[in-house]
Amino acid sequence: MVSTFLSYDMISRDMQKSLDRVASEAQVKRDTQYFQENIGKVKSVDDFMGDYKLYSYAMKSYGLEDMTYAKAFMRKVLSSDLTDPSSFANSLADQKYRDFASAFKFSSSTAIVQTTSQQNSTVSAYQAQIAQEETDANTETSYFKQAVGKIGSVKDLINNGRVYDYALKSVGLDPNTYSRDFITKVLTSDTNDANSYLNTLPTKSSAQYALKDKAQELRKMFNFNTSGTLDSGTTAQTAAQTTTTVDNYLTTVPSHVTAAAALINKDYIATQMASVTKVDDITGNQSLFSFVKTALGLDSSMLASTFKNIVTSDTSTQNSYAYQQGGNTWVAVAKMFNFDTSGNVASGGSAMTADNLTKLQNRYMSNYAADDNANDTAIYTYYKGHIGGVKTVDDLLSNSALYSFALKSVGLNAIDESQSKIKRVLESDLNDPKSYANQLSDPRYLALAKEYNFGADGKIAEPKLAQSQAEMTLLEKNYIKAKTKFDNTTAKTAATDDTTYYTNAIQGVSTVSQLVSDQRLVKVILGSYGIDSKGVTNDFLKKVLTSDLSDPNSFANKQTDERWAQLAGSFNFNSSGNVQQMDTSKIMGRRAEMATVDNYYHQSLEQEAGDDNTGVRLALYFQRMAPTLTSAYDILGDTALLQFFKTAYQMPDGFSNLPVDTQAAKVKQFINLPDLSDPTKVKSMVDRFTAMYDLENSTAGTASTASIFTAGSSASISGDTLLSIAQLKLA
Repeated sequence: MVSTFLSYDMISRDMQKSLDRVASEAQVKRDTQYFQENIGKVKSVDDFMGDYKLYSYAMKSYGLEDMTYAKAFMRKVLSSDLTDPSSFANSLADQKYRDFASAFKFSSSTAIVQTTSQQNSTVSAYQAQIAQEETDANTETSYFKQAVGKIGSVKDLINNGRVYDYALKSVGLDPNTYSRDFITKVLTSDTNDANSYLNTLPTKSSAQYALKDKAQELRKMFNFNTSGTLDSGTTAQTAAQTTTTVDNYLTTVPSHVTAAAALINKDYIATQMASVTKVDDITGNQSLFSFVKTALGLDSSMLASTFKNIVTSDTSTQNSYAYQQGGNTWVAVAKMFNFDTSGNVASGGSAMTADNLTKLQNRYMSNYAADDNANDTAIYTYYKGHIGGVKTVDDLLSNSALYSFALKSVGLNAIDESQSKIKRVLESDLNDPKSYANQLSDPRYLALAKEYNFGADGKIAEPKLAQSQAEMTLLEKNYIKAKTKFDNTTAKTAATDDTTYYTNAIQGVSTVSQLVSDQRLVKVILGSYGIDSKGVTNDFLKKVLTSDLSDPNSFANKQTDERWAQLAGSFNFNSSGNVQQMDTSKIMGRRAEMATVDNYYHQSLEQEAGDDNTGVRLALYFQRMAPTLTSAYDILGDTALLQFFKTAYQMPDGFSNLPVDTQAAKVKQFINLPDLSDPTKVKSMVDRFTAMYDLENSTAGTASTASIFTAGSSASISGDTLLSIAQLKLA
């Protein structure tokens, strides 16, 4: 009988050659061909499990051949949501089940209206638009102040678009809604003539009344005569008129209170408070009441009656309304004012002392952004909480809050846009230069289309990314697992930071060149596959990632390490190095399909070797699994790995009956766990095993291949040990 070592060495010396031999065997070749030709036709778990040849091929590939009969159990595995830590597959101690489930896309659709990166980008863009409003308002104000003095006629005003827009917006008129002719007639009307154009504007409806009111306000801001020019010695605006225009613009045009607007409001508080003689003077002035509540940190929705009850409280007693309803906070508010219990200011007095008025103004300057910030937080929360429920373009368009948010994030106004136009934009194929969005000259529409994932049919689709969400998740999990091996928990924070960066950055990658130029991305990719980055050049990576995986002679497929082809299969690059839209209808991605076939070859090779010598199969299995092991419990929980360890290090028959922690300590005593990632040291362990195995088994092995490689077998592991390991794995 050929020794275990020699048999093992003959196979492992040129592993690729051995695998190629197995792959060329008639039965293996037929089974693999059937799998490759039919896996793409599967649409559901029922389709998959109903095709025994497909199902059994995959089960064998992932080392679950003995569980092929347990269809109800495996259905729960395949239907598990692997993003849910409490899902069925994640609750199982054996990693094989999670690996099996992750190879398929049965649990959920990959179609999504926005990825996390897109969602964050939209929110950031929205925030940037708000910040830009303040910048733009200050810029336009500076321009208006210096340019309005050069306006000598209505024609000059109309011809200067920036001054014209500023003036109209300051009174609430949309420059794009009303014609130049209308504005000319308004600005040249004689306000003292009852029959002038301005004075005869209709007021039959509330909208007409509001328009006339705004038009009159605009007319008052300028000093043009009825011919549209200026009388001698007269300017288009006096200093007071310019101040009014600017104040109106800064306090109404930006959607948020800007620093400049806050200063205006601060002065407004002082001006208005000087004439307050009763509480109703505050609550009856909507702007003043709002500013006071903001300054004092009161709820913006507080009713006038509640405010009056607070500031008219007798602060000398704890039985007062202020104390009973708001404690010392509301008592302090009441003490800011000088109202009697009837809500009036004493004759000759003032509503606030000079000191308290200054405090009120200062508090306003400190708090003026609080309401906007709170409102923004609510808006962001609503958007993030509801955008995931959008399944079609129509869903987005019909939700006014989401729709307005989406458009504002790219600088568009929902009121001004045609929904039919926006729908065509969102349904555009951005890969097609002739698509609707790509044909529009305004880049804002293209930016909008890029933020959402709709197909030509208006339904959500899988994002066009360098890597699918499922592959991203798997890669990140494998990276963290690799970096935190052997209880190296201190590395988890850094590894998590790396994967967080990866998640955000990879979604912005559109070419292979972009990817390889980011060494942090490369580090995560190679680390997740357990590949040493030394000697891996950018040029090599480019060749791998742009390989045609359907061609057996392509660069990635010709590498002796099958991990390179699998790595290439996890990305969506074409031969030109650009991201391409992959076929999302398949329940198995390219990487998973290749990994399944590669695993099947390994399983077949090991099984054939085991038919002649169980020790050879154990040696090959250990060699393959060693790089994936992260703790002593991985060895104790796998019957075949445990048999390898017991044989290699001559453990007594009663070893598996020892407390599990004692067993784990023994494993660590004989195996330096980090050595499992070193091929040379793993080879030494295998050499030791083969020698010890032949010493123990001068004839056929005492443990059959079937019993050793049957998941859940208790032939070599006690039930108490299995239970303890399972509990440890789940902890």
